[in-house]
Amino acid sequence: MSNSETVYQLQKQMVQKEKELLQKEVDEELNKQHQGVQNWETPTAVLEEMLVAQKDRDQALMSRLLLANEERDEALLRARRLQQAAEYDSDR
Repeated sequence: MSNSETVYQLQKQMVQKEKELLQKEVDEELNKQHQGVQNWETPTAVLEEMLVAQKDRDQALMSRLLLANEERDEALLRARRLQQAAEYDSDR
């Protein structure tokens, strides 16, 4: 092998090693970014679950309040009718 061929081969190897190094750096950066995304995925998923659960709880609470109001109104109506019936009976 001549001296120029050796230099050419060494330059070729150096270019290849630089490409490999650059690729490793790019891969590392991508891995860091991916880990950053993953670090946010879990809290985000937990927050979403919590918000869904809170919405379900709020809907259940509203349903119970509406039912309690209906039952109160029915009880007041029955009490009023009983009072009217008692007054009617006492007037007779």
